Amino acid sequence: MDDFRVPTVEVEARVLDANGIELNGVVFMPAVSAVHAGPMSADEWVNSGPTFFPFRQADRRGFVLNKRQVLVLSVAAPTGDETEEVDAGLPVKRVAVVVGSHRFEGRVVIDMPVNQQRLLDYVNRLEAFLLLHGGDGYDHLIRKDIEESCGTAVAGRDEAITGAQRQIGKSEGIFPAPEGAATLAAL
Repeated sequence: MDDFRVPTVEVEARVLDANGIELNGVVFMPAVSAVHAGPMSADEWVNSGPTFFPFRQADRRGFVLNKRQVLVLSVAAPTGDETEEVDAGLPVKRVAVVVGSHRFEGRVVIDMPVNQQRLLDYVNRLEAFLLLHGGDGYDHLIRKDIEESCGTAVAGRDEAITGAQRQIGKSEGIFPAPEGAATLAAL
């Protein structure tokens, strides 16, 4: 029977479902991608294949989750992943995304054709989940819930973000990460 098993890789993840329940544990992603060498990326996995997926909590309890009920799937960034995107010369936009009562901040890497590299083009892609690069990992936000909650995505210019960092530093005595200052810059 092992001939029929799909080899998988365990990836630590945090799931926030549409009801506000947060689960911490492991998802199982295919060990081989159909489009590149190595394991399937979280972005490929969450935007393809079956609607249901296995999830094992840290206490070893297992669940079968429905991707359509997942508001956010957060996973750690693979080692060296972000440097490859920057080296590829892809546009990077700092954004804040509001979904219902939840707010997420980070960067989006716009890996799209040259004539479609606006934030608007990225948000209007067909994939169910949008990929947001956070401090130490990725948040996969389900687009359906952004649309249904009248959520928004706001981009800030680099100059405005560094100005907001200075402003927060002077007024609050702390130096925020660019993702944190993006909110002030976008106002």
